[in-house]
Amino acid sequence: MEKELRFFMGTLRQKKRHSVKRVFFYYVFVMFTIVLVLSGIAVRVCINMRDKIIASHAYVYGPGFDMTGEDENIDTYGYTIPPENSSEQNGADTLLKKDLQEFTDRDKLLCHIFEILMFLLPFLFLCTGIWIAGSVFYTKKLKEPFYLLNQGIAHIEQGDLDFSLEYSGQDELGNLCRAFETMRQKVLENNTEMWNMAEERKKLNASVAHDLRTPITVIKGYSEYLIRNLQKDTLLQKNIVKILSYIQNAAGRLEAYADSVYHIHMLENLDLEYCEADLSLLSAEIISVLRVISEKFDRTICVSSDLPEEKVFISVVTVFRIMENIVQNACYYSKKNISVELGKRNEYLEITVIDDGDGFSERSMDKAFAPYYKEEGKEEHYGMGLAVCKILSRKHGGDILLSNDEDKGAKVFVKLKMRGSLEP
Repeated sequence: MEKELRFFMGTLRQKKRHSVKRVFFYYVFVMFTIVLVLSGIAVRVCINMRDKIIASHAYVYGPGFDMTGEDENIDTYGYTIPPENSSEQNGADTLLKKDLQEFTDRDKLLCHIFEILMFLLPFLFLCTGIWIAGSVFYTKKLKEPFYLLNQGIAHIEQGDLDFSLEYSGQDELGNLCRAFETMRQKVLENNTEMWNMAEERKKLNASVAHDLRTPITVIKGYSEYLIRNLQKDTLLQKNIVKILSYIQNAAGRLEAYADSVYHIHMLENLDLEYCEADLSLLSAEIISVLRVISEKFDRTICVSSDLPEEKVFISVVTVFRIMENIVQNACYYSKKNISVELGKRNEYLEITVIDDGDGFSERSMDKAFAPYYKEEGKEEHYGMGLAVCKILSRKHGGDILLSNDEDKGAKVFVKLKMRGSLEP
């Protein structure tokens, strides 16, 4: 019994892999076969019942009794009628009249009913079979995927993308459900990305407002000081020059902030340009660029690369921009040594930068990607490096992660998605 049950369940699972067209024709063939058998049985039963009624009243003259109705001497219900003016006619009149009287209207009605049923029952079986086949086909193949798709559409109409559409069928409808689920996930990812961008824009605006307040306060304060003391003629020339230099520096910071805001806005709307690149040659170019940065900041940069000799499509400009920002940021916070690791995993180019500094504080882990964020005492840069890297890495189909190395240094991990061709 267990083997039969396993075979039956295996057959059901196998049918789920068949195409909708194939299963439809399977149901039609099975139902047509059943209708054909039932119609044959019904017609045969009707013929037998009609013949039984006729045979109970039939008078056969001679051994050659014909039930086909082709002989003009045989009437509709099988009576053999002797020729007129024959001796048999005179002898049979009495018997025929007796038989005709025994063939009642009820018998004639039943014979006509059975004759009608011979044509009507096959038609009824055919219509019923079509309805049953359609119902079974809809229940087995269409009902569940249609229900899931309708539910999914209802969720989307309500703006709810936090659901999952799962259908195990391997037919055309299964492919449709999986395509719908893929579309839902893509729309959810796009909406999430847009929401994150909106949140980051809010943070950027808040950060800009906060950072602009300091230089504006400096300019405003020194301007009021100059106006107040120049009227009294109490300021020396050198003090005036010094105050004006403070105002100029504050104005320079305002200009830098304005440029950085514009720069971030341009990055968010930037379309990356992909080109074919050999990973081994790319590694050599990165090493040469890092050598220049090492000399500029007086840092020791150790590079390890296991990039293969493989050609891929990647935005080379974006790779170098991210690399330079991360390494220069590490130079600001490192003591002496920085290590850079280049690798490839599946379809991603991976970059890991580790410095020997104090690592990320808890506050830095939360705020490091915010524009203009920088640790106290690090005034030589505007804190835009990691913010730019995050925008570019996500545009390149990857991400950037921060952590602390085991030796307490800061660790930055970047992965960028590569393409096998220029097709998006």
